Amino acid sequence: MNRIKDIAKKANVSAGTVDRVLHNRGGVSEKTRAKILKIIEDSNYSVNPVASILASKKKFSIATLLPHPKTNTDFWDSPKQGVINASKEIKSLGFEVNNFEFDQFDATSYITAFHKMINSEPNAVLLAPLLYKETLELVKHLDAKQIPYVTINSETEGINNLSFIGQNSFKGGFLAGKLFNWVLPKKSEVLIVEIRKNIANYTAINNRIEGFKTFFNQSKKAITVNRLSIKAIDNQEQLNLQLKKYLNKNPSVKGIFVPSSKVSMIAKSMIEIDREDIELGGFDSISENIKYLKNGIVDFLISQKAQQQGYDGIKLLFNYLIHKKEPAKNYYLPIEIVLKENVDFL
Repeated sequence: MNRIKDIAKKANVSAGTVDRVLHNRGGVSEKTRAKILKIIEDSNYSVNPVASILASKKKFSIATLLPHPKTNTDFWDSPKQGVINASKEIKSLGFEVNNFEFDQFDATSYITAFHKMINSEPNAVLLAPLLYKETLELVKHLDAKQIPYVTINSETEGINNLSFIGQNSFKGGFLAGKLFNWVLPKKSEVLIVEIRKNIANYTAINNRIEGFKTFFNQSKKAITVNRLSIKAIDNQEQLNLQLKKYLNKNPSVKGIFVPSSKVSMIAKSMIEIDREDIELGGFDSISENIKYLKNGIVDFLISQKAQQQGYDGIKLLFNYLIHKKEPAKNYYLPIEIVLKENVDFL
């Protein structure tokens, strides 16, 4: 026996009465309630949690805190689309997803958006913890309120997140090193170009760099790895000048590694300063990067499955809240090598 009608028949009550007991809605005498509960216990009846939520009309709120995508070609538009797609699937099940955004280059913006998000009193949170130092302090508020949270994109040590969804950044960087090693001549230089403010505060990028350097520390080829930090995030002309100056002084540079989604900016510079001979690789198969991959300026990209991060994060929190399903601590997504020969088939 496992149907409401069967329980109602045995208890000699209506199906509606059984339903009120199952969802604790009152209007049933204590004697009848005890009788129904005893029958339920004896028959090992279990309530479908989704049906229970629908019947009780209980509402759940999931909040997301992600960087604001500047354009629809920005990397952060992809996880946002994943969130939107998952939100549509669970909306009819009593779930509301509220999105909060911040400027990824502004710590104050991150902190302000976080407090707006937590003031909305969500049942769970999906978070991109890009700014490491600020994240360590902010998530203490989630811990204090016992709000479960899942992180994406940037794996962060020292926090009590329910789960992490994203790429293993160290291995992604290590793989990039292996790809460069196959094409670079001995006794050459590969340059890591960082286009970001306050680079030390970005865990994922730093882990990629460490993975990249670790590969070459183990490599038998005599390839030198150097770093160039460029803070001219939105100034292509300044980027061109800095890059041209470095390459003129260091003619042994045969490869450039960009440990972020800013590969297209370097690709544009390679064209404008006439250095298309240099091997170029980096991360994220967004449309601007793919454009330069297809025309041969970018030699490879490593995909993070960004849209899947947002989608899986929402679905994981849904299953945790509804089904009490305890997730794995880490869900590492595939590290995909994207070339111009396979980009149209991924």
